[in-house]
Amino acid sequence: MRVVIAAPDQEDGQLLADELHDWLVDDVELHRTAKIRRVPRDAVGAMGVSDVIEVVVSQGIAALNLALAYASWRTTRPAPPGVTVTFAEGTITLTDDSPEALERVLAALRRSADDDGATA
Repeated sequence: MRVVIAAPDQEDGQLLADELHDWLVDDVELHRTAKIRRVPRDAVGAMGVSDVIEVVVSQGIAALNLALAYASWRTTRPAPPGVTVTFAEGTITLTDDSPEALERVLAALRRSADDDGATA
């Protein structure tokens, strides 16, 4: 399953992508179960951002690890930035770090990972 994470183009948009990418790469559990890389926005058709983070996961546990690493990163931000998460099932934009918002992303990642596993 391919997941693309983009921070909107803003004053610190590039910095956000840098920080989030580094955070995800440094997460040992996620790094063991997923391929993480930065790609130019043109490569994925993202508008309004400089670079995006592409995460490829091949199993449900990796999707869970991604959601947990992302949630952990958001708690380190004084004002959690809005980001857009795109995957096969659709796109979700997060503007806060509420448990409900994070649960929506986790549920969507789980469904998408389950669908990938059913068709593989």
